Amino acid sequence: MLDASGIRDENEVLGNRRPDPGCYHFVVTHVDDSMQKQVNAIVVTMQVLQGVVADAGPIGPQIGRELSHMMFHDDQGQYTDKHLRFAVATRLLQPGTAADVDWQQAVGLQCVATVESVVSKKDGKAYCNIADYGLAIWHPLNPEVKNIPKDQESLKLLGNSGNATNSPPSDPQPGGSDWSKVI
Repeated sequence: MLDASGIRDENEVLGNRRPDPGCYHFVVTHVDDSMQKQVNAIVVTMQVLQGVVADAGPIGPQIGRELSHMMFHDDQGQYTDKHLRFAVATRLLQPGTAADVDWQQAVGLQCVATVESVVSKKDGKAYCNIADYGLAIWHPLNPEVKNIPKDQESLKLLGNSGNATNSPPSDPQPGGSDWSKVI
């Protein structure tokens, strides 16, 4: 059954369009590390929380849009700098440490990324992807992205240490952040 009871017209049905080129505060909503859909890739789905559109347009329509970030392994099946940059930026892996990473633990973690339009060599179509070959990604509190607008309720989930957490605050304040609004 389709349910259109909550919409006034078709203009309110946007689907899961990718965000326009810009710089955005994201939350990770899904990770596919099964390697079944894409050969040799971990696919991370992220949802826009806040940010800046490259052409200085309104941010409103971008909030909630999703971006799939594909991190391909190298020819030997090893992780690449793209994997490392994502893991450190989301604090799935703490800087200065080495560990086996459970990619599913990235769900709920946050990052800031620059999105650019890239023309595919395969089909000639333009797609929005993370800029600089997937390396234009930072922790939300990184000084490099201090001027990028961020969702303040989501930032509260980072805690005092600045390390991301993928679980609700242990002692939520009355009227404070609601984890269900982030995911």
